[in-house]
Amino acid sequence: MHMNKVFITALCLLPFATHAQEADYTIQGQLGKSNVYPKAYLYSSNGKGRLIDSVDIKDGAFIFKGRTDRSAKAFLFTGHSLAQSYAGDRVIFYLEKGNTKIQSPDSLAHARVSGGTVNTTFLAYKALTAATDRRSDSITNAYYAMTPEERAQEDFKKKYQAANAALAVAQGQIVKTFIKKHPNTIVSLDALYEWAGDDPDPDAAAPVFALLSNEMKTSKAGQRFTQLLETQRKTAIGVTAPVFTQPDTTGKMVSLQDFRGKYVLVDFWASWCGPCRKENPNVVAAYEQFKDKNFTIVGVSLDNPNGRSFWLQAIHDDKLAWSQLSDLKGWKNEAAQLYGVQGIPANFLIGPDGKIVAKHLRGEDLKKRLTQLLQ
Repeated sequence: MHMNKVFITALCLLPFATHAQEADYTIQGQLGKSNVYPKAYLYSSNGKGRLIDSVDIKDGAFIFKGRTDRSAKAFLFTGHSLAQSYAGDRVIFYLEKGNTKIQSPDSLAHARVSGGTVNTTFLAYKALTAATDRRSDSITNAYYAMTPEERAQEDFKKKYQAANAALAVAQGQIVKTFIKKHPNTIVSLDALYEWAGDDPDPDAAAPVFALLSNEMKTSKAGQRFTQLLETQRKTAIGVTAPVFTQPDTTGKMVSLQDFRGKYVLVDFWASWCGPCRKENPNVVAAYEQFKDKNFTIVGVSLDNPNGRSFWLQAIHDDKLAWSQLSDLKGWKNEAAQLYGVQGIPANFLIGPDGKIVAKHLRGEDLKKRLTQLLQ
């Protein structure tokens, strides 16, 4: 899976919020004796940026109070410390004005949420997706139960892809039906985001997005989704790849246009991205096998402004011998935004004519596609 810009990273980096103003939301929690964690951590987006808060759990009870100017999906964790909270239990709900109760006879893992209109709507959606969620878990568990050798078998790959495709159709129908009934709630827009994924098919997602109310479509999240679909159209297979220019490790400006006439793999990664570093040996192997056959790689790092030394060290440690570029703007990397990158590792294979040939090739799939094209 791609490494998404999820709450775990935010929990490690973002400062605690303060509540100088009068609270307009209250979250009351009560856990049973099975809870072993002393702290509760709240992470959400409160309309003005990121919000993190923490409170002590006393006799299973905790309470959060604060302000929010819009409803937003929230993640509540329990743990021994902020850095380790992602390893504890969690519950997903919506931060909304008014009172929300989170209760469990044992730990947070089995908590029930009750609250206002948005959480009631979210619970209705989760009830609809319960069967497909179990189906998704079953597919995932079956995948990880296989050995790497078994996963590499073409028969397994076909069955796995077919199962996921059928699941996506079922999930899409649920999302479509739900949005028709609830067009004016953030729950519906979030459901669309979750179903569409990091690399949505505009032809499939756009008609479902159109079912939302104008208020949802013109919201900040709605506008981001519109932009994502537009970017997907610009980076679809068969279209000319967007050209970008960024500095390499020496500060020299390098353009994608400089590689026209070759097969080029534009590889988005970062030194801090575990899945990227794990995938790098496969990318190195592909480079070594095909570098003399009109093929090269252009790495684009999503390292942060203070991450230059880590970027350079990762290039050295992972033996990345091809062009490495970065504007060191993290997730705001201009090339990543141009290509609509929502998670890393991500890559785009571009042909000698400058058109996109394939996207998001990893492991054996990368080697197989390059073999088809270059041998």
